[in-house]
Amino acid sequence: MLSILVVEKDNESAELIYEILINEINDLFFVSDGAQALIAFRKYKISLVIVDLEISFVNALDLIHIIKNEKPNTKIIALNSNKDIDTKNSYYIDILIPKDQIDVYLYDSYLKLLNDEKTLKLENIDFNESLENLEIFQKAFEEIN
Repeated sequence: MLSILVVEKDNESAELIYEILINEINDLFFVSDGAQALIAFRKYKISLVIVDLEISFVNALDLIHIIKNEKPNTKIIALNSNKDIDTKNSYYIDILIPKDQIDVYLYDSYLKLLNDEKTLKLENIDFNESLENLEIFQKAFEEIN
């Protein structure tokens, strides 16, 4: 299960995100600016960051860059209300959602990233080692009987 950090200064959007994700998530953290986001990101085991690209104090793209440098596997969903996003820096963003359509895209985006994470974990499993362990267990069981 993912631990999610939401970086959103707008209370209405934060409440909407909460309503969309609360039934799915045990660890859902909310902060209102980049400085708080860095503290929470470093304190908790965050797997997914939902960030409004218009947060204050620390530029959102700088925040995303720092997060990806510190923990590259962290997934990023960015909320964008400005059509003029700097696309040369957006390669750190996994999914970009129009802020006025959070209710339409957020849950599906969350599920997509969750499924991607599960697939990645399955791809990294060493089935040969599991088979060897099973054979050892079977031999031990046969020797007991």
